[in-house]
Amino acid sequence: MAGAINAWVRDIIIMVIVLTFIEMMLPQNGLKRMVRVVVGVAIIGVILNPVLDIQTTVKDLPTLERMAAGVPGTAAAGPGAGAHSLNTFIERGRRVAAAGEAAAAAAAGSRLERQVRALVLMAPGIEDASVKVTVSGSGEITGIDIGIVPRPTGETGVV
Repeated sequence: MAGAINAWVRDIIIMVIVLTFIEMMLPQNGLKRMVRVVVGVAIIGVILNPVLDIQTTVKDLPTLERMAAGVPGTAAAGPGAGAHSLNTFIERGRRVAAAGEAAAAAAAGSRLERQVRALVLMAPGIEDASVKVTVSGSGEITGIDIGIVPRPTGETGVV
């Protein structure tokens, strides 16, 4: 808690110093009054942001505690509301993350296949090539299979 208050005070001080410097750099005209309004609103925002965060966290704390304890009726509304616990949501999040990682690994694998195929086709004497990249669930490349169709003899491949 003390660290959060220190960070809050530090943010306010830095914001006041920066905005005061910006205000000093402006010429004496009608624009300076408008800048003072904007500076005041920015400082109010910096002051109120942590207060609103604390209020939201305190308001949701009992619900979060009941969800962690697995109390029915505290899950999000929808089909089967009340049957879920916090662990159900965590497991669902893990499944979504795993599906996202698998999709990213597949996309990276197909991109790597295209790049390797392009490199192989640049070699002299190669008519066509097929490339298959095997990627593990964690995104590591576990294998690259390359099939090459040589150019018939007598053709140089130079266009």
